[in-house]
This record gives sequence, C-alpha cells and structure tokens, in this order.
Amino acid sequence: MSESSESATPTPTPTPAATPGSEGGAGGQGGQATPPGGEQGGGKPPVEAGAEGADKGEGGKPAGEGDAPVVPEAYEFKLPEGMEGVEVDKAMGEAFTPVLKDLGLTQEQVNKLTEAYAKQVKEGSDKVRTDLEAQWTGRVKSWEEAARKNTEYGGEHFDANLDLARQTLDRYSTPELKALLAETGLGSHPDLIGAFVKIGKATAEDRPKNAAAGSGTAPTSIADRLFGKPA
Repeated sequence: MSESSESATPTPTPTPAATPGSEGGAGGQGGQATPPGGEQGGGKPPVEAGAEGADKGEGGKPAGEGDAPVVPEAYEFKLPEGMEGVEVDKAMGEAFTPVLKDLGLTQEQVNKLTEAYAKQVKEGSDKVRTDLEAQWTGRVKSWEEAARKNTEYGGEHFDANLDLARQTLDRYSTPELKALLAETGLGSHPDLIGAFVKIGKATAEDRPKNAAAGSGTAPTSIADRLFGKPA
C-alpha cells in the first residue's frame, strides 16, 4: 500500500475504564457511582447499630444529667452500734459541716465517714486504757516488792508489821479511805505502809496483846491483807 492510504486509516477509540458504582460494581445502580457515605447525594455516613441514643441516659435524659446527690442543710453525725454511750462533739460537727457541704457529701456518705472515724477513736482509746492499766499494775507490784524488802519493817518482820498496819488502818481510817486505797493500789505503797506501822507502834499500849501476831494463812497480796479480799 502507498503512504497516502496508511495515513487515512482511522485510529480506534479507547474503551472507558469501569468506574466505582457502575453496573456490576458494588452498590451501584444504572451505571451511576455511589458517593462515599452510602446515600446518593447526601454525604451522610451510615449510623452504626446501637449508636442512636447512646448519649442519652434513662428516660431520655442526656448522660450525666441524672438526679444530683442531695446535700442536706445540716448533717446528723450518727455513731455505730456499740458506742451508744459516747457523745458526739457538737463543736467538731459544726466545724466540719461547711467542709462536708463544700465537698457535696450526702448524709449517707457522712455516716460512713463518722463510723470509720469512731471505730479508729475507740480502738485507740481502748489501747491507751489497756496500756495504762498494765503500767499501773506493774507499778503496784513493784511497790509490794519494795515494801517486803524495806529495812524498817520488812524482811522477817514484814508479816507482823503488816498486820499491825492493817489494825491501825481499821482503827483510824474511814471506809471511804480504805476503798480509795484499795481501788487505786496506793495501799501497797511502801511509805503508806510504813506510816501506819509507825502509828501502830506509837499506840502499842492501846492495842490488844495479839495485835502483832500473824494470821497464819496470809492473803496473796498486801492490799488483801490491809483491806480484806473483795466480797
């Protein structure tokens, strides 16, 4: 063929590429492309299942807008069971009330704080009382040991002199004084025993002849021998 015939041959037109949404493509109808978002022309994204109303609480109220905690005008400070005899410090309650209201605490929350605080106070006071009782008991025992070793009335003459002190105490003291000495343990103090021994010896002529005699079976403690065993 000649050069003129080759140049006259028409060039084939290229076939257009398939576009998203064309017939046979995903989501398209009638050769029209589906815009992102799923709806034609709207551009609105699809709503996920369960998302509608997720920002609402019960009764259709927005989340976080439920019933607000009730803060009373004045709090009632209640002690837990077992502490009925303990009185609440009113001044302390009045001092704490503005702080508790500022924190927005309810009466129920204040009850829990009061109970926890009361338990701590009771445990602390019980420990202090136990420690003091043990300390005082040890001190009374040390007084008894010192009295038995006293150089003036102790040693081998201790039992006779202690009986003399008991009789002198019975003769010159009052029931109230004897009760005080017995309850506090001061009746076992070496100086007090020595004082009653001296009084007894100074008034020897007025006492019975068997005043210094031992009683045979001595009680277990000095306090028992001076004031008698509790009934």
